[in-house]
Amino acid sequence: MGLHDTESDEIPTTTAPAPEPAPESLPATTPEPASAEIPVQADIGEVGYNAYCSDRGWKAFNGEPLPQWPEVKDDIKNAWRKAGLAVVAAFERATVAIFSESDKPASPEVQLETK
Repeated sequence: MGLHDTESDEIPTTTAPAPEPAPESLPATTPEPASAEIPVQADIGEVGYNAYCSDRGWKAFNGEPLPQWPEVKDDIKNAWRKAGLAVVAAFERATVAIFSESDKPASPEVQLETK
């Protein structure tokens, strides 16, 4: 059996850990309950869309209900996927920058002399 072969059509899921509470100065950014299950092979567009819809109470700007992911038009799904990939790319660039900076030696002005 190959890496992605399964005996059933079910997508394996994992239970997300409980999110840390947001500092009082920042709004909470995790709209899903701690017990939410996210598929291992989740569609990044669907994850973003569902988070957005949950935050908006599943209502559009005009008060109309927002559709569930399967009912969303393909061009809108693709836009959500592109948005998700842009967030991932920005996160990866920021992470690389942070680790690149931490690997550099401190400048001589900041190093403490030890005797």
